[in-house]
Order: sequence, then C-alpha cells, then structure tokens
Amino acid sequence: MSHVSLKIVLHSKQHKDGTQPVMLQCIVSRPGGTIWKRRVLLKVAPRFFDAEVGRVKRNHPFHLDLNEKITEALHDAEKRLLDVERRKLPIDPAYILTGSGGDMPELSMLLAHGKVYVEKCRQKGQIHTAEKYLGHLRKLAAFLGNDLGKWEQPGYKVKDLLMDDITEKWVLNWSEWLKKNGTKSANTMHRRMAFLTTLFNDARKRRLTTADPMRFLEFKEVRVRKPKLTSEQIRILEDLELEGRDADARNTFLLQFYAYGSRISDALLWKKADLHLRADGLYLEYVSMKTSDLIAVRLSGRARILVEYYQNSVEGSFLLPWLAKYVDLPNLSDQENKERLFKQIESKTEIVNKALKRIAKKAGLELNLSTHIARHSFANLADERVADKRKISAALGHSKFATTEIYLKELRQSDVNDAMDAVFMD
Repeated sequence: MSHVSLKIVLHSKQHKDGTQPVMLQCIVSRPGGTIWKRRVLLKVAPRFFDAEVGRVKRNHPFHLDLNEKITEALHDAEKRLLDVERRKLPIDPAYILTGSGGDMPELSMLLAHGKVYVEKCRQKGQIHTAEKYLGHLRKLAAFLGNDLGKWEQPGYKVKDLLMDDITEKWVLNWSEWLKKNGTKSANTMHRRMAFLTTLFNDARKRRLTTADPMRFLEFKEVRVRKPKLTSEQIRILEDLELEGRDADARNTFLLQFYAYGSRISDALLWKKADLHLRADGLYLEYVSMKTSDLIAVRLSGRARILVEYYQNSVEGSFLLPWLAKYVDLPNLSDQENKERLFKQIESKTEIVNKALKRIAKKAGLELNLSTHIARHSFANLADERVADKRKISAALGHSKFATTEIYLKELRQSDVNDAMDAVFMD
C-alpha cells in the first residue's frame, strides 16, 4: 500500500536576488522504498513565505496572485492523485505534479482515450467507422494545440487534457472553434459532438472518468430529404442502353436495390461463393461489413439474370467486377490488408457514383443519383407494399426498429408534401 504526501515547501537554494523556490512536493512511500519529485511554482524571499500553511504571506505585494497559482497547482495535483488511486494505477510523482510522466494513466486523457477507442473500432473490422472517428479526433487534437503533421508520430509530445477537466463550457468553446475552422454544416457539428459523447460514455463505463459534459448540451441534426426512385424510374434505368463501366455501375445499383437495399460496401464485397441455389430460389448470403450481421436475400427474377451474367463474365472470386483484381498481400498483416481493402472500397464507390451521375442525365432523372439511393428506393417501395414494418427493418439490417421508423418517416415526407399540393389545386 502506497502513502502519498502533497506539500508546498520552500527550497533551501537561494538565488542571487535573495529569493528561494516555492515548490510543490510529492512523496510516494511504498513497501519497496520512497520516491519523490518537486516542481517549482514560483520564487519569493524567505521572509514572505509561511512554511506552516505553505502560502505566501499577506505582506507580499502580490500575495493574492501568487497564492492563487499555488492553490491551482495543488488542486490539479490532488485531482490527478484521486484519479490514479480510484483506478488503482501505479502512482508516478512526475505525473501527479505535472500531468505527464513515465506511468501516466493515459486512458483518462481525452486524445489518448480517443486513439485507443478508434483503434478498437479498427481491430473489430469497423474500418469506415474508425476513419470517420479519426477525423473527429484530429479536430480535437488541433483544438488542443497539436501539430497535426506530427501528433501521431512516435516521440511527439502530445498536448492532452484530463477527461475529468472537460466541462460544458469547454465543449461550447470547441464548438465555436469548429465553426471558425471549417465546420459549417449543422450535421457535421452534430456528428463531431456525437463522437465526443461516445468517448465519454465509453470512458465512464470503464470508470476512467466521472465527467459528463454533454449531459445538458444538444447539437441538433438537420433532417434532409432522402431522394429515392419510383418503380417507374427503376424500370427506366433497367431499360437504358449502356455499355462498359456505365452498364456495370447501373447493374450494381439495381442489384443493391433488389438485394433489399444493400449497402455499396457489401455489394462490392459479394463473392460468387455467397450464392446458394435452394428449392425455393437463389439466395445471396453475406456478412454485412457495417453490422457483421448475416444477411440472406432471395433474389428476384431480374436480379437472377444480372447475377448469372456476372457469374460467367467476371474472373476471380468477386461477383461484381470492381474488385476483381484485388488480392490480399502476403507480406502485410490481416489488419493492414483490411485497411488496404477499405481504401479500395472507397475508391470504387467513388467511381460508381460518378458513373451514376452520368447515367441519371442519360435517363432524364433530375436527381443526384448515388449508390445509397438504391437503399432509399427499396425502403420506400417496401413501405408502400409491406404492412409489417418490422420485416422491412429486418431486410434493411437495422439493429433497432426505431431506426427503421425514422428512416421511413423521412422518406414519406415528400409524399406528404405531394399530397398536400392537391389542397391548393383549382
């Protein structure tokens, strides 16, 4: 059992001007011996220092300012000590005095905890989530005064902050800084603050902090209209004469639509081995990249025609042609190959989306066509034709039915507006 003593002392060393250092001293007594550190706070002439109470005497002209500095340093040290003792971590006097040192309990620091959290997401295969979170973490690092070109490099001394020291006012200051440094969208602000909430929720569960600075704050998300295609517009896309990559992009979009609004990240990873012919039809079975859920889709007649075409025309194991040439590199770790594959998915998604914009113009569709609209279009059509909304939720792969309700409500809004137009018709 360690015993820790924090005390304000006057060092015996005397400077040329007759002053002596006032120091914050931390002594840790352990069964194996005693270790201690001191930190210089200020210097005064001995006649101005009250050794009994560890403060500057009232007869010093600046005693209020000097004693405030002493009190603040002692208070910060006591907070760090309580944090370390609560979590039963090794006590390093250097950390207690300054907030940095050999045995610093890093997980109670904001950026350090954020880095660990992002890495855990990456290790769980949530590469897309990890990349988004890393972007938010970089904004936090910049706000704390770090050089973003160096802050992740080994040996760089990161400017960090105890999570216990983060207050509601600090969060509001960060939000103002974000507005002045490129975060213009309310939805981007919402996502950055949601990330901070996630970090604090995780830290409190792990008993790394008791702070809850987001408790009374709300950064609202602005709901935007979700574009989708009607059944007629889907037919127009199906009948459009296209060649090459444009044909592949259109067919990828259609297969996403037919496969219960599958995400593009999943569609690009579909394998020929995921297809299973059964008595009641051809099934596409795969594990969702985002949720890790097993999804089984019974393919319709139109979908089967496209699938059979690509089964015969694409070389390699992938069903669609976009990643046909991709292979894991044997000299890289599993994690490195996952990250490399994620970058390929991002790149190919961008190529497909660019092609879809060209296709929309050819088809006379006045909307910014993208792969995610396939998901909106399926959900909208299912909402019109399927009474049991929980079955739609299962098809979309939502873990919570409430998510599906919000999703469908947003898609219905334009239909409400169209219906209300009739009120004003002559």
